[in-house]
Amino acid sequence: MSIWTCKKTAALGLCLALLSGCDALGPEAAAGAGGFAFTRRAPERLAVSGDAVIVAGPAGYCIDKGATRDGAETAFVLLASCAAITRNQSVPRPPVQALLTAFVTGRDGGGDQVQDQARAFEAFFGSEAGRAALARNGQADSVRIIQMFQRDGAFFVHASDSSDGAGSRLKQDYWRAIFDVNGRTVSASVVAFKDHPISDDASLATLQEFSGTIRQETRKAVAATQRKNSETATGG
Repeated sequence: MSIWTCKKTAALGLCLALLSGCDALGPEAAAGAGGFAFTRRAPERLAVSGDAVIVAGPAGYCIDKGATRDGAETAFVLLASCAAITRNQSVPRPPVQALLTAFVTGRDGGGDQVQDQARAFEAFFGSEAGRAALARNGQADSVRIIQMFQRDGAFFVHASDSSDGAGSRLKQDYWRAIFDVNGRTVSASVVAFKDHPISDDASLATLQEFSGTIRQETRKAVAATQRKNSETATGG
């Protein structure tokens, strides 16, 4: 799916969801665990989109820099078990084994925030066009929406995608959360492995922790920058 197609949607939050659905399980699905190409450099946090957002996952998750794409306006980040990415079994493992992704984009200047767009999200993802936008093959019949709801300022989607492209070791169903942080819109997702099945409750809890960590780390970074600027301005 192209960015041009995405820009035709009514809300930027929807636009983000389309882009993340297209990109999250795309070209990186080539090798390694779950079909992803892992690297040995594995930081636990990463500043993206001009340092506007800090992406970090729950304990035991690290960032695969080889699968990360970062630009001034948009960014895509892939996280997995630190042990899997570094290929070092002595490093920490998360209690829930899954792949995490985060897609970051700028928000329309006049657009509503995600928490104000719940009805628009529900209507869109419940439509044939919305399901087609989430499908890796662009076919609405490939996607089944299991549930959708808003919680704590984020919109959650639980969906199943039967189309090819995610790698043979990944489950079809996944959880996605769309939320705002520091003037950007973030779409975070959790996809489980077939050989490490996890419950819906565990997937959702992992996604909530992932989303909360991104928000918390970004707020801390913003506060630190503000303190530094204030000290510089006062000569402290």
